[in-house]
Amino acid sequence: MLAKNSLKIIDKNLKNLALRVFIEIDKKAIQHNLSVFRKIISPSVKLFAVVKSNAYGHGLINTSLILKKAGVDGLCVDSLIEGIKLREAGIKKPIIVLGATLPENLFLAAAYDITITISNFFFLKPLLSIKGNIPDFHIKIDTGMRRQGFFLNDIKKVISEIKKHRREKNLKGVYTHFASAKDLYYPTLTEKQFNEFEKASEIFRQAGFKNLVRHSAATGGTLLNKKYHLDAVRIGIGLYGFFPSEELKTELQDKILLKPPLSFKTVITEIKKVKKGDGVGYDFSEKLSHDSKIAILPVGYWHGLPRSLSSVGYFLVSNKQAKIIGRISMDMTTIDITGLKAKEGDLAVLDLKNAIEKNGSISYEVLTRINPLIKRIYI
Repeated sequence: MLAKNSLKIIDKNLKNLALRVFIEIDKKAIQHNLSVFRKIISPSVKLFAVVKSNAYGHGLINTSLILKKAGVDGLCVDSLIEGIKLREAGIKKPIIVLGATLPENLFLAAAYDITITISNFFFLKPLLSIKGNIPDFHIKIDTGMRRQGFFLNDIKKVISEIKKHRREKNLKGVYTHFASAKDLYYPTLTEKQFNEFEKASEIFRQAGFKNLVRHSAATGGTLLNKKYHLDAVRIGIGLYGFFPSEELKTELQDKILLKPPLSFKTVITEIKKVKKGDGVGYDFSEKLSHDSKIAILPVGYWHGLPRSLSSVGYFLVSNKQAKIIGRISMDMTTIDITGLKAKEGDLAVLDLKNAIEKNGSISYEVLTRINPLIKRIYI
């Protein structure tokens, strides 16, 4: 058994451990993207940075600290536990939980000064029944997406319950979420949702709630139309360097420059020469069409590399594409480096743009599925 002092030495050395796989985050790119959206919205509009799901794979705490320093007005998380982690990291900015907060945890939300979302009567009732302090909350309205939210005809009852329990001062905001604000060429559905939200907001105003923070626009809505900005916007994917849709990208990329901060990096751990006709990987799912030089990377689907990139995705070695060959394994991937100058220990960088396209998915999914245990290095 190792002595306690030996364990301390090992623990200290782990901080300097050479990494086979790591994520590199460019802080300046995050700051640049934030400045882009600051210029789009007016100075009176608050900007809430969405850092849920490990800040879209970029690292919850460190990314939030970068955004805090850059001057965001608040942070949006999915769960109370994410909010508590940010508070314990010393972040005092307003934090809004967008997902559901279980009644058993309401006292924690109040203790940590975290604003929660209330979207149905099941959660409203226990909140209002608390005798002591309750957390501040925003009411979410379902304007058509059919996820969270009260319907328009629920609102008068919601207001009645809040007033009956004298909790008007704890209601700080009202919001909705657009289903298709990224669709530049067919804004009709978004416009319909916005009109529904305007009706909901007016009911609150007429009931005496004149200082609520109203927010409806995420990244797509913010880019789509200034009238959707209202009192605050919630910016997520845009902060991480991606447009929410190809339509918006095609239309706006010449006017708006977004910089992806994240690089997914690994090192080559083995190189070998193989012959034409050799099978590669599990089930020999790909056979080589020519004599080749291949490299083994210590990264796989456990790390968040989509298995769908097998035989179609690319890594960059010395800034040149090296195709993934054979099936991606749990912890290893093979790439074709024929004709490239490479040696064991050299870096290989996932071609992220290609990965998103070839995965047949969206940037949100590829980014948020990167394993949170992988070391993030902020440069």
